[in-house]
Amino acid sequence: SVAERVLGIQEQICLAAKRSGRPAESVRLIAVSKGQSADAICQALEAGQQVFGENYPQEFVEKENTLRAKGHRECNFHFI
Repeated sequence: SVAERVLGIQEQICLAAKRSGRPAESVRLIAVSKGQSADAICQALEAGQQVFGENYPQEFVEKENTLRAKGHRECNFHFI
């Protein structure tokens, strides 16, 4: 599932940061949501992912409206 993948990546980030002597909070994961459904993004949000990357303004507007309507206000989008 999307949530399992997000949690797995976050765990890998924590381990890598620890090996390098850095705090895990110093690493920011930006999930590329280009081509993903709003439902998949919701799953990622529920797993703790808050920062997403989009390519197309049209997709961004549609997804942002859907996510806001579903009550997800904690997400943050970047254009990539």
